[in-house]
Amino acid sequence: MSSQHLIQELEYLVDQKEATKARNNFSCFCEYVIKDELVGSRITLAEIHKDWISHIGFCLKNGLNTLILAPMHSGKTQIITVALPLYLLGKNPNKRIKIVCLNDKIAMDRLGSIKQYIKEDQDYKKVFPNLEPNMDL
Repeated sequence: MSSQHLIQELEYLVDQKEATKARNNFSCFCEYVIKDELVGSRITLAEIHKDWISHIGFCLKNGLNTLILAPMHSGKTQIITVALPLYLLGKNPNKRIKIVCLNDKIAMDRLGSIKQYIKEDQDYKKVFPNLEPNMDL
């Protein structure tokens, strides 16, 4: 086996391990799947994002509603409105999620982002390979 082939095999195995971690941990999922809209590369969660995720997890476990107040352009849309539904749908395709925004156009834009990840994003397909978008929506 050539060294190039061995390197490719190791890269594949590392990627598979990361995809498995992303399937079982929302923070890992965000960093593995979600892309920065401006540059197209994977995001890196800051401490504030990890705090949001911890707060959301606490609220879900305790049957509480969650409220996140944060400045504009701090990542709320990508993490809470796009990544979280993507993760929850990947874990349970029968789950129903309602996206409520200032107006219908904004909600449809967010839904479009979610559908695009499900339909086209190769990293998402590695994490949740069996999920398909509902094209009737």
